[in-house]
Amino acid sequence: MKSTTEVTAPTEDLVSFAFNKQNTFDDSKPLYISADDPQQSLSYEQALRYIRQLISGLKAFGLADGDTVLVHLFNNYAYAPILLAIVGAGGVICATNPTLKSELVNIFDIARPTFVITTSDLLINLQKWVPGISLDQVLIFDNLMSPRCHGSAPNSGPGQTSLDPSLLSHGERDWKRLHTEEQMRKTPASYFLTSGTTGCPKLATLSHYSMVSHFIQIHQEVPYDVVRLCCLPLFHIFGSAWVMALTIRHGQPVYVMPRFAMDKYLEYVENFQITESCLAPPIVEQLNNLDPPPKSQLASLRFVTVGGAPITAATMCTFRSMLHDAATLSGCYGATEMGTISMFRYGEEVDYGSVGRPLPGAKIDLRPIEARQIGLTKGSAGTEAWSEIVVSVPSHMERYHGEFDNSSVNVQWYRTGDLGRMDKDKLYIVGKAKDIMKVNGFQVSPTEIEAVLLRHPDIVDCAVSKVVHNEAEMPRAYVVRRNQTLSEDDVVDFSRRQLISYKALTGGVAFVQRIPRLASGKIQRYKLVDMPLDTEPDRHTEEDEGEEGEIEEEEEEEEEETGAGQTCARSTRILRNLVRRAGLSGSWVIRRLASERWLSNEHWGQWSAPSIGLLSCAIGIGIWYMRAFGQEDSRRES
Repeated sequence: MKSTTEVTAPTEDLVSFAFNKQNTFDDSKPLYISADDPQQSLSYEQALRYIRQLISGLKAFGLADGDTVLVHLFNNYAYAPILLAIVGAGGVICATNPTLKSELVNIFDIARPTFVITTSDLLINLQKWVPGISLDQVLIFDNLMSPRCHGSAPNSGPGQTSLDPSLLSHGERDWKRLHTEEQMRKTPASYFLTSGTTGCPKLATLSHYSMVSHFIQIHQEVPYDVVRLCCLPLFHIFGSAWVMALTIRHGQPVYVMPRFAMDKYLEYVENFQITESCLAPPIVEQLNNLDPPPKSQLASLRFVTVGGAPITAATMCTFRSMLHDAATLSGCYGATEMGTISMFRYGEEVDYGSVGRPLPGAKIDLRPIEARQIGLTKGSAGTEAWSEIVVSVPSHMERYHGEFDNSSVNVQWYRTGDLGRMDKDKLYIVGKAKDIMKVNGFQVSPTEIEAVLLRHPDIVDCAVSKVVHNEAEMPRAYVVRRNQTLSEDDVVDFSRRQLISYKALTGGVAFVQRIPRLASGKIQRYKLVDMPLDTEPDRHTEEDEGEEGEIEEEEEEEEEETGAGQTCARSTRILRNLVRRAGLSGSWVIRRLASERWLSNEHWGQWSAPSIGLLSCAIGIGIWYMRAFGQEDSRRES
């Protein structure tokens, strides 16, 4: 299946594309605007000057063509112009989540940035996790209109004095222009972080050609004035696609929120008369849970796209009831490696169970997936119903950056790892191939069970994953409940009434405090088994199950105490945490034994609560001892 229209091939580099005005508008009209403080903004002419100044500063500081600039910032009104300036200077963008911790080590190792753009506050965390950062490569953007080099600015030449550390004090310079398709395909513009289809963090290389193609694909002509509210993170391609270039190319203002907050979002939509907004599924679910529904505050919206993670048709329908009759609510589907693949256009008839129709230039091929790829034996019941979505789009990435083996990656026809079907040119997502489980010879999709469980009024959030017992796979639900009265039997019985027998939660139900998700809303299923449960008498937070680094953080906090009680208080807290963490580790082992049916309920009845607590601590200490013993043996062998 392919789109009925083709995308116009890009004929200019990303920055030239952005500043090639397509509409008539006042060059002094604010376009990039701070939602928190609308007085802070950049117009077309201001953005042009700002970008040219940043280009000159980056080049003066030694940025060479192809160098990577890592952008480690929260959303701000100058975020998109900063990205355009990096590209215009010949650099390559690598935008990161400013809340990352140890993950930064891998990103720095792959990206090898020449410069890091961040703030003083965020630099503290960066230095903690990536201690090798040179201050000379750090550019501080505490004041967006007065960025500076944190360390020593480079010399202007042999035997000459250092350059002015202010990035905007080196005049203006035009951007690096590309004139041929070959140049645009071969010149990288950005490295966006992605897990791909393997779950291993990688950096997708998006060229000028792929990014401009993406922006051309998603643009649409509409009969209303476009005013956008950006509440999604701009380090993610889904958030930045609508903001980076289309804003100044078409003169469409965007109000930028630093981070999402529900009360602020509703206030800004109403006050600024927002007409378009991109949302992630968790935000839609929060909106649906508001009482009363915020229909009047959302009345100005005319086009809302929801993507980044699966969402149910029921959730979409509930949200649609809050919007104006003239509004279009569209699901959308895409991948960092490919850009946006499908969505509904404004004014189209929408099927809320679908993720839309293929965008211009997009081709979708549904290839029957081999039974072995989803754990089924050949000829298993219903195997023919599953097809993997394989796509071909002009906005495809060029390759994965770094030392990743790209030999098995076909970017011309990219295997998404998602299972789906087409019906009357509309695309429907069934699930992910790697998540599908086999139960009694039948394939079961976690997303289908999740959609059913979310209908329960006392289930706030949930995720389903498989557990294996005696080589048999069983679905297990991880549930965030609204109140403690909801029991495992309640959840199991509810699912049995809604689903066929082989989709029953035979793997049990675990009540957790939260579902681990990426910023886009995607569930991190591999983390589910380690999530803290809310069944403990002394409820603990995520930090309580942290790693050794968090103990170090608590030690640093204790240094604020003074006097003779400092050492005692500090020792007491560390000891308390060690015991608590030992108990948590041990209780996790016990819960796993119970969940896998290696410990029955009868076993538990023979133990008192203190005995279970002591056993948990003993197991936890044993685990730590074995780890330490194993590490010592490894060092000796080395």
